[in-house]
Amino acid sequence: MQYEIKMKGDPEEKLRQARKIAAEQGVTFVGDGTKGKFSGKILGGRLIGSYTVNDGILLVTIIEKPFLTSWNIIEGQLKEFLRS
Repeated sequence: MQYEIKMKGDPEEKLRQARKIAAEQGVTFVGDGTKGKFSGKILGGRLIGSYTVNDGILLVTIIEKPFLTSWNIIEGQLKEFLRS
């Protein structure tokens, strides 16, 4: 599943914030302001994915998610990682 999220502000700064927030919840981000990947335990299972940033659009690809967690909850969690 893929998500497109419009980013406001500097992508490097937003992703730095996302890494910090995600780490507090057990998810590790590896990458920079243009591309990377993430993984960890969240919401009762494993979350694995990758991302790219192009012209202020973050494209997130989810490779694995917790089985009982809906896609809407995953999308909400991703947006929470990117909150200001």
